[in-house]
Amino acid sequence: MKKLSLFIILLAILSLQASAQKRNNVWAYGDRQGMDFNSGTPVLFNTSIHTLGGSASVCDTSGQLLFYTQGDTIFNKLGTIMPNGSGIIAPYASNSTPQSSQGQLIVPFINNPNRYYVFSEEIVTDDIFGGDTAAGRLFYCVVDMTLDSGRGDVVSGLRTVELDSALTSEKMIAIPGDNCNIWLLVHSIYSNRFKAYSITDSGISTTPVISDSGNSSMYAFGKMKVSPDRTKLAVSNFLFSEYGLELYDFNAATGMVSNPIVIDTLQESISDCFSPDNSKLYVTSFDGGNGALYQFNLSLPSITAVIASKTLLFELGGPGCSVYDAKRGPDGKVYVKMPYSAPVNDTIGCINFPNLAGTACGFTNAALVSAAPIFLGNGDLPNEVVEMIHDTTYASSTLSLPAGDSTILTATTGYTTYMWSTGDTSAAITITDSGTYYVTCINYCGRHTDTFYVTQPLSVTNVNAQSALAVYPNPAKTNITISLTNASLPGNINITDMTGRIVKQVAVHNTTTNINTASLTPGIYNITYTGGASATRQQAHVVIAR
Repeated sequence: MKKLSLFIILLAILSLQASAQKRNNVWAYGDRQGMDFNSGTPVLFNTSIHTLGGSASVCDTSGQLLFYTQGDTIFNKLGTIMPNGSGIIAPYASNSTPQSSQGQLIVPFINNPNRYYVFSEEIVTDDIFGGDTAAGRLFYCVVDMTLDSGRGDVVSGLRTVELDSALTSEKMIAIPGDNCNIWLLVHSIYSNRFKAYSITDSGISTTPVISDSGNSSMYAFGKMKVSPDRTKLAVSNFLFSEYGLELYDFNAATGMVSNPIVIDTLQESISDCFSPDNSKLYVTSFDGGNGALYQFNLSLPSITAVIASKTLLFELGGPGCSVYDAKRGPDGKVYVKMPYSAPVNDTIGCINFPNLAGTACGFTNAALVSAAPIFLGNGDLPNEVVEMIHDTTYASSTLSLPAGDSTILTATTGYTTYMWSTGDTSAAITITDSGTYYVTCINYCGRHTDTFYVTQPLSVTNVNAQSALAVYPNPAKTNITISLTNASLPGNINITDMTGRIVKQVAVHNTTTNINTASLTPGIYNITYTGGASATRQQAHVVIAR
């Protein structure tokens, strides 16, 4: 029963880690295009989306498509417009098209697995070229997946809610915060102002964190992306800005943007994408009509060296050609939206080893080609779906339990789910025996493990009969410490998996031993110490979770 309880706890920990990774397993974009990563290799399929600009799509935690949007319309997983999913951007007189390049974003509710925010920005060209100062507003609505027989619909009363009317540009992303929140980050058109709206379990703060940071006076077209570690922000600027590519620092705790650095002065950067290990930055560019893909090596020791590392990976010739967008896939590769000249087949390039420098990254310019022609060009890849960072914290305590007595062990409060090593699921348990007990506490903000080392006070007559083996931290990642009490030395420690197979052996000469567990796969392991002339034997369990 104890082994089963440990296994259940491990599954809960690992499922929390994996759930956010599958939110982006299916992409819907461009002219009725889609990519499905659930098989491990991306497969193209048809969708109902029809856009010159950007899009957003979201999956459930198992990777199954829920719905997608092109900004003005929301489609369910069947490709049908949701009953209240059309015209979700408020109309205005000169609205030529509501489909901006990065103005579509889906953010899961923090405390409700069935609800999602859908953010939509109006296209800014109506203001730039037409003088319509109403353009560039930011709206949101709420989708509830319990509606329309589980296919989802927009919640009545939470449709076309205006969040910002102060001319946001087409740049919009979501970034996990440090305080059980998600930052909605947007940018103004005619200034260097960033606005970060905090989304918590209480809703969306209508008072954004303001950062006036940047080198240009106009930020209209082009994407912005955040690095996987949430510390850097890349901003691409196309046509109207003084500079084409800027790099910033981002503070996930405060939402502040700072330290702007010009990486490239060409005013033709369209999109950008960080490598999974944060060390490389890929930039797509119009490049004077040639359509180019570049790499910058951010791991170099100076900005001068970073700028000098600019490497051309691919270039096209021909009027109007552009390498349009780049996005990290769930498989760790970077996918690149290639140029168009309608009607042609949609083409997706792939950077197979994006963490490697220069041409070693292995770019392929036609990794995926659609079976049918498309009649709309551009069609950016969908905006990224993010969830909160699920923090993991640990605490331990030691207490004495006299023989024949009982005591209550109480877990840390403020969590919704409790799973004890005994199999109990309440916030507190009563025990009568000594030993090591631990409880994993889980809520939508993260998880916490309390470990209780319960000992019995020793008398002169039984001090040699008592022994204990303590393991910490537990659960562990790459290292554990084993503490022996009243053990005969020297001896040996065997670590075995749940099948009884020995996976690690360590000679022991001291009462405290540190063991590297980096080579062990996540799972539950039994630790046995045997030593001394009397063959002292002590046992404990450890959970390896990463």
